Amino acid sequence: MPILTTSDGPIEFRYDTAAAPANAASRGSIGIRTQAANVGVYVNTDATATGWRQFMTAGGTFVFPASGTWTLVAATAAALSIGSAANPGMLVFNTAGPSVESNVRLSTTDGVAAGTARIVGGTTAVSAVASAAVANVQAIFSTGSYAIPANTFKANTHLHLKGLIGVTAVSGAGATLQITLHLGGLAGTLVLDFGALGGGGALAANQLATLEIALWCRTAGAGGTLTGWGRLTIGAVNAALAFDQLDVAGSVAGTYTVAVNTTAANTLDVAAVTDAFGTTVVMQSFDVKMHG
Repeated sequence: MPILTTSDGPIEFRYDTAAAPANAASRGSIGIRTQAANVGVYVNTDATATGWRQFMTAGGTFVFPASGTWTLVAATAAALSIGSAANPGMLVFNTAGPSVESNVRLSTTDGVAAGTARIVGGTTAVSAVASAAVANVQAIFSTGSYAIPANTFKANTHLHLKGLIGVTAVSGAGATLQITLHLGGLAGTLVLDFGALGGGGALAANQLATLEIALWCRTAGAGGTLTGWGRLTIGAVNAALAFDQLDVAGSVAGTYTVAVNTTAANTLDVAAVTDAFGTTVVMQSFDVKMHG
């Protein structure tokens, strides 16, 4: 068997008609097999006679190991393009695993030539489990928090939060509900405050309140800023409605922003407090979506 040797070490090209070569090979050796059950290209991983792993089938399909990580590296630092001759921009994942993950920002033009690159995003936190009840002592809903990893917010990142809050008991005509949004818990930054709603009999047992909040990162970094708005609606016919564009107490005057250090981990928390006479509320569902 001819062996091509370079100054960096041996490179072996093997043409094998057997299931596997009987002799040991140098690690990294490449073998081309024609044995019926083992047709394809094999690579040796550990310099032993049994250390051969199939790399490509006879049909040209790459074979990935059951465990470990395979890394594709571009020839230049500029870009890595994966596709077919007919569809050079098409990359299709068809895996048996639960997900395909990326640690870098993904964007797509959705097949439109020279189209606008849309940043891929989606659900980052979700709960369909009812929270613990909240009453007259302000508290964060047990299912109403999103832990934000450091550097999640970038310039123009959009966060969309939705919550469904159920009124489980009311104290009477004076029953009220106040919802607030915080960064870093109750002791952190107050982002939105919808005020006490529901007085005058507007709040009733088994009523639902819908919460919707949109935030955008205006600037990122240790001195980053968020801007946005929120809407809280109680009752099917808007028995009580509140709209807020960042809370004055927490915002930078005249800018409609709140300060945030995007380089540090944080939490986004929805809290509630009711009147002091027995009204209770429960977060029924909660989800956060992020883009960018």
